Amino acid sequence: MSQKELDNTDISILNLIQKDARLTHKEIAYKTNKSLSATQARVRKLMENGIIKKFVTLLDRKRVGRGLAVFTLIKINNCNLEALVDIQQNTNAFEEVMECFHVSGENDFILKVVVGDIDDYNDFIMKKLSILPNIASVKSMFVIAESKYETSFKL
Repeated sequence: MSQKELDNTDISILNLIQKDARLTHKEIAYKTNKSLSATQARVRKLMENGIIKKFVTLLDRKRVGRGLAVFTLIKINNCNLEALVDIQQNTNAFEEVMECFHVSGENDFILKVVVGDIDDYNDFIMKKLSILPNIASVKSMFVIAESKYETSFKL
């Protein structure tokens, strides 16, 4: 199922739950003017088709002891399929890595890393990232301020 196959009801449901994943099926049904059973079936279909990946809660990272966010740029020395997959699998397994992007350009990967403080980031680099094979260089960009923190987009 692609966006082209989504109708107005699907789009309404997706926009609603992106803003508040706590909405019940009953509340979604009311807001979309659909029956409860039809709404439940739509949400289930959107999940089964992979349009809805998961329901999450956004936390204030500073209030839960994860005050330092870092964008970590990785360049690998061997750009073959095995090396790319290895980096992805290993970095995805690290609890500090919130997002991992394989990118074009000078660097091969950008990680969003969230830790408690600079010492935790140093431990992450020294004990986890630096021991991975095929890493040629690592650059760090420390987040000074965060002015927007969203996971939703308008359909």
